[in-house]
Amino acid sequence: MIATLRDRLQAALGAEVGLERELGGAGMSRVFVGIEHALGRRIVVKVLPAELMAGGNIERFRREILLAANLQHPHIVPLLTAAERDGLLFFTMPFVQGESLRARLKRTGALSENAAVRIIRDVAEAMAYAHAHGVIHRDIKPENILLAGDSALIADFGVAKALSAATRAGVSRTSVTATNAMVGTPLYMAPEQWAGDPSIDHRADIYALGLVAYEMLVGRSPFADRAPHQMLASHLMEAPAPLSYHLPDLSPVLQSLIMRCLEKNASARPDTAEVVLNELEGFVSSGSNVATPTPATHPSHSAGTGPAYHSTPVSGAGQTTGNSIAVLPFVNLSADPENEYFSDGMTEEIINALAKVNTLRVAARTSSFAFKGTKQDARTIGNRLNVNTILEGSVRRIGQRIRVTAQLINVADGYYLWSESFAREIQDVFAIEEEIARSIASALIPKLISDSISGPSVRRVENLQAYELYLKGRYHWNQRSGDRLKTGLTFFQQAIALEPSFAQAYAGVGDSYAMLGQYGFLQPMQAFPKAKAAALQALSLDDRLAEAHASLGFVLFFHDWDYAAAEREFKRALEFNPSYVAAYQWYGQLLAVLGRADQAVAASGRAVKLDPLSPVAHTNLANTLYSTRRFDETVVQCEKTIELEPRFFLAYFFLAPCLIQQGRMLEAEQAARRCAELAPESPLALFALGYVCARAGLRAEAQRTMDDLADRWKRGVGEAFFIGLIAAAMGELDSAFEWSERAVAQRSDKLVYLTAPAADPMRGDPRFESLLKRTNLAT
Repeated sequence: MIATLRDRLQAALGAEVGLERELGGAGMSRVFVGIEHALGRRIVVKVLPAELMAGGNIERFRREILLAANLQHPHIVPLLTAAERDGLLFFTMPFVQGESLRARLKRTGALSENAAVRIIRDVAEAMAYAHAHGVIHRDIKPENILLAGDSALIADFGVAKALSAATRAGVSRTSVTATNAMVGTPLYMAPEQWAGDPSIDHRADIYALGLVAYEMLVGRSPFADRAPHQMLASHLMEAPAPLSYHLPDLSPVLQSLIMRCLEKNASARPDTAEVVLNELEGFVSSGSNVATPTPATHPSHSAGTGPAYHSTPVSGAGQTTGNSIAVLPFVNLSADPENEYFSDGMTEEIINALAKVNTLRVAARTSSFAFKGTKQDARTIGNRLNVNTILEGSVRRIGQRIRVTAQLINVADGYYLWSESFAREIQDVFAIEEEIARSIASALIPKLISDSISGPSVRRVENLQAYELYLKGRYHWNQRSGDRLKTGLTFFQQAIALEPSFAQAYAGVGDSYAMLGQYGFLQPMQAFPKAKAAALQALSLDDRLAEAHASLGFVLFFHDWDYAAAEREFKRALEFNPSYVAAYQWYGQLLAVLGRADQAVAASGRAVKLDPLSPVAHTNLANTLYSTRRFDETVVQCEKTIELEPRFFLAYFFLAPCLIQQGRMLEAEQAARRCAELAPESPLALFALGYVCARAGLRAEAQRTMDDLADRWKRGVGEAFFIGLIAAAMGELDSAFEWSERAVAQRSDKLVYLTAPAADPMRGDPRFESLLKRTNLAT
């Protein structure tokens, strides 16, 4: 007669324990209740399947289980014993009078908000304690959460980790498959568990806690009723429907916390269970009982190779009066971190598409990207950017397919207004970008004319490789260092080689040469004619391209000194993209040079409003205020910029001369030295130091700075006009005009600032009037 498992287990336990009954299976285990006769208490005995351990490392299992056995916490069911006898591997723990969370959910359905929060808090406390002691659960699920009175306890802490450690060495020698070797329950496994990531850490437990919390509140898991292969795809790529879709009245604080626990990228989840606890401590429940919701149905379709998606309809979008938005950088969930350019590029394309809507204010790229990689909640970000809504999302690229998720959040209460997921072929990226932009605009502005959102010219590019090269170009261009600008330029040129009709790539070439010229990485005559040619080519391909109009306007202003034509181009750029920050910045500078002070300040101020976290936008406003001789306001603006970014040298560059105008010479000198300290290789910083030293009477140091700048200029680096302004400040007008003439011969872009206060010592001299005429600045 073949002995049953119960008989074999009873024999292995001996007379000390009498088995009473089998409770049933628990995943891969079989569970029995017994009496420990010596102490007269009930215990639970869990038997692990023999095939799981065949060929495995039993000693490693014992070491891991011993670590877990040392956990002593009121919300953790302790391990009493663990043993291997007669071919059986088992462990024991106290019998908890009550029921499992799984049994509770089967009996009552979804829990109230208060009840769910109590359980989440208890589980998080247990997790925080265990994680601090180096123990990860890896199998958090309703079956392993036991409810006794008002408390919740976690069972099997450390068991899954022990099994994983024990089986890794023996998997290839057994009948256990690689899938089975990833110990855990598929419905509650984090993406990194599914992927078999060997560096899995405590954040896998946080993901599982999020799934359990979601199930407690909604009554079902977000990925329930899926076939194994579908479940894998769901955990890896599908964003759960926002809780607000099922429970419109759920606390936004709780909703936000749970949805962050469910982030696919472990780094985007709360760092620790302690963080979860801290947020729960600040949670004030409404006290309402949440009725069991009707399971939602999500429209979806999948036909052949056509698009397949899951969408959550707009909830309450018609009630919002918001007309402003910030698009946060989409998170790159791809296995290859090099795909960062793709997620950043998609973000920028959506920003550009939304910016075309006249009635929608869109936060600029710089401010939105300031929050890249941070973990601030949407309401904090919204308040800092002064917007009513936030769009966030993620991009996962697998081969030639992408998975994009996007959620629109109402800043006022943290609720999701719209959510959608797209799983499509990579060539559909343009359609996804446009569909997201249209959906957002329609959610915020119900009466929006559908044609307000139309894809930019880049969306008509059929060569996907060219489009990716363009995205890489923009990715590097946005870094703005000399090397990055040149790398970006190369990518733009490669994109054009593959797709000669690619208008935005030509605009990228124009922007690259314009910045290389303005920052002094190329001489003006090397840079600006090429920038102009590229911008004109872009416009010949697409006359509605805002970037190309602004780039052309930049060259017409700073290099050609054709101010009327430049103004037309800036206005055209803003007509096609009312939120284009660079156009406002350059237009503001143009208006200041032309003496239209109020309009100049308004345009530069608009750039700051659109891009409130950009030090460039702030210093551009400071430049405009200085050029229009509003020195007190310039000082205040520079101080704001320094508070925003203490190491941004241009803030000190504009602060120093204004302090001189206020008679604060010592402070001006300190500002100039700080400017030079932060950017020792910048001609701008050297000019600021030389100019302030000249005005402060430090002639020897001013002369040394002039000599340094002159030496750089001879080597093809630097700016002749800066040397002339320092000479003018020292009273050496002949030298000042000599250097200014050299600047004219170079067609220096800095000559437009002949109208600025720094050039005042040269005024009244006939040679100065000649300079104004030749640069078209004479009134």
